[in-house]
Amino acid sequence: MKVLLIVTVLAASIYSCSNKSLKTTAATRENLPAAEKKILDSLYNDSNGVFKWIDSLQTLQNLKDGEVISTSFRFKNAGSTLLFIKKAQGSCGCTKVDYPPTTLQPGEEGRIEITFDSKGKSTDSPTPTALEKTITVEANTAQQIHTAVFKVMVSK
Repeated sequence: MKVLLIVTVLAASIYSCSNKSLKTTAATRENLPAAEKKILDSLYNDSNGVFKWIDSLQTLQNLKDGEVISTSFRFKNAGSTLLFIKKAQGSCGCTKVDYPPTTLQPGEEGRIEITFDSKGKSTDSPTPTALEKTITVEANTAQQIHTAVFKVMVSK
């Protein structure tokens, strides 16, 4: 019986604190200028931007084992609110990925920069090794994961 009473009191106090916090946030938001409201709404809405690849597939030049090559994949915020990249990574350690740390305004374009190191990627075969690598991007969009692919041939 004591446990039930303690749990009930604890639950009531948590609810009242969180409810007060929501009212305070809403009241504070209402006092902001329109531009700042839009930014605040965008940051707290987890599916707002629209991520659209401009080029999501690239075929890179043929490389000799050990050569390094860089390229970039372009994308656009095709939505009506802010877009930001949460994370971007390559499918293996041979691909270094850099992405913009800022938000993109509606209509604005960005680039995901990649550097591929072909060291150890060829085989003993006389024909070049065909590789297909994936770049995975996580953004504040309804479909959170977006992928791009690059293909490259590596020879000895």
